[in-house]
Amino acid sequence: MAIKDQCEKCKSYTSCSESKEFNGLSCPSYSKRIDLAKPEDNKASEKLEENKTEVVSTNVELPDPNQSIQGWLTFFLFSIGLGGIISAIFPIVTYNVAEYDGSHFLALTDVALGIMLLALACYTIYSFAKRKPNAVFLGKMYVITVFATNVLSLIGGEFEETGLGSMAQVIRGLIWGVIWFLYLTFSNQVQEIIPKSYRKVLNRDYYIIAAFVFIPLLFMGLGVGEIAKNSYKSE
Repeated sequence: MAIKDQCEKCKSYTSCSESKEFNGLSCPSYSKRIDLAKPEDNKASEKLEENKTEVVSTNVELPDPNQSIQGWLTFFLFSIGLGGIISAIFPIVTYNVAEYDGSHFLALTDVALGIMLLALACYTIYSFAKRKPNAVFLGKMYVITVFATNVLSLIGGEFEETGLGSMAQVIRGLIWGVIWFLYLTFSNQVQEIIPKSYRKVLNRDYYIIAAFVFIPLLFMGLGVGEIAKNSYKSE
């Protein structure tokens, strides 16, 4: 073996005091460096990692592309789509700042919430159609948001005699919210469309939650401040 090859494989390569003259002769201080990692061991460890990956992937049940959306799930998606459209249009059509003590910010709270509900409804329908892993989470989020708004309306105690703001409509919305949430949780059809092992929450979903909390609270805070300011001026 040439001295150049010996140097690279010698265990004293970094601390060698011999003068390295690559003249083709053997080095008297050559001592072979032993690699304890056998090729077979490396291959075995790589194969083990591959097997772990395969086990993880086989534990996830993927959606059946031949399973069509129908029945109650179709009605649910139609309901949230129609509800989202109504939630976005109704506050704009009935916009009356006098009902909010003269605060445009409080009026815009309902407008912003309605537009966001429409966007969430469209995103939910798209996610179910494309079998996205966050589809069920988005559906539940829509139901919870509508349920929370009905609870706030119930606490507020100001109801219209008829229409979307009536007591009967609010109670009906609360009941339907509970029914739809239980349906998304325990329905066999939803399980077939989006299997539980396949479901997960995406990072962008947390931003949607933050928007549904932060934006209405922001407008409400600005509205309360505007009302207090106008009251102080009038006094």
